[in-house]
Amino acid sequence: MTPTKQLGLVGPIAEPGLPAVGGYESANLRLLDTLRQIVPDTQPFAYAQTSGSQFRKAWLYAAVFARLGRAIALRHGRNSAIHFTPLCRHFLWAEILLALAARARGNALTIDLRAGMQKRWYDTSSMLYRWTFRRLLSLATTIAYEGEAYEGWLRLIAPTTKRAWLPNFVPAAMLRRRDGEQLPAAPRFIYVGAISEAKGVEAALRVFRLLRQRLTGTSLTLVGRIDAGYRRELSRLDLLGTGVEIAGELEFGAIETRLDESHFFIFLSHWFGEGHSNALTEAMARGCVPIATDHGFNRSVIGPSAILVADRDNSTLIADVIEDSWRSGRWGELSDAVVSRVADNFTDRQALEVLMEIYGEPVHAPRRPLLRDGTPERTAPG
Repeated sequence: MTPTKQLGLVGPIAEPGLPAVGGYESANLRLLDTLRQIVPDTQPFAYAQTSGSQFRKAWLYAAVFARLGRAIALRHGRNSAIHFTPLCRHFLWAEILLALAARARGNALTIDLRAGMQKRWYDTSSMLYRWTFRRLLSLATTIAYEGEAYEGWLRLIAPTTKRAWLPNFVPAAMLRRRDGEQLPAAPRFIYVGAISEAKGVEAALRVFRLLRQRLTGTSLTLVGRIDAGYRRELSRLDLLGTGVEIAGELEFGAIETRLDESHFFIFLSHWFGEGHSNALTEAMARGCVPIATDHGFNRSVIGPSAILVADRDNSTLIADVIEDSWRSGRWGELSDAVVSRVADNFTDRQALEVLMEIYGEPVHAPRRPLLRDGTPERTAPG
């Protein structure tokens, strides 16, 4: 394999030092830093950060796609590659032009499918959309994918293209075991992300209210953006009682401190676009035991090491399971298990193995096979 000398990361990318618009952007910023460990000459080709009317957003996206297409077309493709994280859906028609420009210049092309809606969009869209999506994948030299659940689907629609499982990840330095921690009489819960009904905030508050009745002193911290109208709605529903803190948006160091003070990460999301949550992985890395819905890629992220919820509206059952894990002393065992889960699967060490297989000299004696070319079947971890 000839190592890649020049690399471009194309897609939504957060700006360093500024709050990310969402998990997609922050994950790509982390990916950019990791790619630079392999290919120092890695340049971001970032999508527009848009706001305002639909017309303004459409104009900004058209302008940025034109700029990115020109930049890619003028870039020499010898020993060069493009790592492309497309949004697809209504952006697909412009994104396939970017991919065509990259391949026309001789770049290797990794199509990296992020988020949890790619297959659903494919399954429910028109024949033209499905054909265009398959055409996009056919341009790739490697297809990377965030969720293990995509493997079988991609094997069907792109059977001859190499595939690489590249989940969201955290720096290995972020891992923190909680061995020997002196536990309080009642647990502290935390949620990090968009504060909304779809993300499970109301369900989490109802579970919390039950637990506070049973374990006096139980607390819940909500970290993230909240609309004023939704805050009023939570107050109207009488869900913002004693023990609940809405901390708002925090920089990452402050979030990490809050995670270290917490015991459970409550993530009862039914959001339509849920994939592999950055916040879930970060919480697990700091030893917070997740209580998560079986939704998006949550099952493959937490594995057997935490509490998976089938029905987020069954507050009593969820509260019973949490209370039992706390009173029985199993919390410490679960906390250690989730840190191990992240250490074994979701750190930059594993991401570097995957990316080295794509862009650098192959890693000798890899921890497990990471690239797929149709054979043989890979055993899922954990």
